[in-house]
Amino acid sequence: MLVILSPLGLLGWPVARLVWALVNVGLSVAIPLLAMRRVSVRTSRVFSAALLLVFMAMLPTRNAIGNGQTTLLVRTAILLALLAAAKRSRWWAGLFLGLALSKFSLTLPVALWFLLSGLGPSLVLAGAAQLLGLLILALASESSPIRIFVEYYLIASHHAGMLGDLDISSLGSHLGIARIPQWILLGVVFLLTAVLVAWRKQSTRGPRRAEDLAGQDALIACSLLIHGALVLIYHRAYDGVVVILLPVSLFGVWTSVRQSGGRPASLYLVGLLALATVGVFLLPGEGMARIWPAWSAIYRVALGGAALLGWAASALVQVRSNALPRAPGPTSLGSSQMCLP
Repeated sequence: MLVILSPLGLLGWPVARLVWALVNVGLSVAIPLLAMRRVSVRTSRVFSAALLLVFMAMLPTRNAIGNGQTTLLVRTAILLALLAAAKRSRWWAGLFLGLALSKFSLTLPVALWFLLSGLGPSLVLAGAAQLLGLLILALASESSPIRIFVEYYLIASHHAGMLGDLDISSLGSHLGIARIPQWILLGVVFLLTAVLVAWRKQSTRGPRRAEDLAGQDALIACSLLIHGALVLIYHRAYDGVVVILLPVSLFGVWTSVRQSGGRPASLYLVGLLALATVGVFLLPGEGMARIWPAWSAIYRVALGGAALLGWAASALVQVRSNALPRAPGPTSLGSSQMCLP
């Protein structure tokens, strides 16, 4: 990530700040559009426009742009990696995943998904990209690669002991409950990833639908995995940009259920959870706290609660997706020819 951003250092501070802000604004437009490309059905322009406006209005998006965070770039890289994998472009999938791994707290579960889904070569390339970036950084800063790696580890350990905005551990602290050790929560993330992959492979044996649905399956699975990482590992409010995957995944499953002749009534609850999740992130933050000081404490609890609701809704979308009928298709996601399980 530092290597990618280093050209900004050639600019003066006001210019660099403006350029990076414009890049982030562009990424905030690209993310909903890229996510919509992963669903197996066409979406109306009204829905796409509404989704884009909601995403731009969300606190995490505005916070990421205002603070100059790299979250939007990482989110875009994940979606591009999935898009490349669905098109069997393993090289591009690996390069984009390698960039996304710069924020491992969000993308490590996705990397494990790549590994268990037969995308090992792309994952190796992603690791090589990270290693190359580390070596370039070491040469440019005249530092030891080992020292840089250790310092990153120390930074991650330091953050693990801090209060976040979205994770269960921080939510418990805001509510006066004892914090859960981060290593336990991280173990839960990997365990859930393994269970999800095994369940997905078991439920998708036999004929499959058209190949383009592979993108929707991957989007739904990665939405659940990233939401899991969001609530189990230290994260701040700007990392909540990932919740945009929830309404997109829900829309894809909802439409697929209707097209298959099923009744989407079972998704009403999921829709309410998704609406509550996104709705919390549309509420005012610090501005309201200046008017009503008690709002600050209420809002911190609301953010953590919304993250949990998003995780629950993502899990329900995954369950409903697994129950969809599978029409015969030209390929099988379980075969070695397909990128995604």
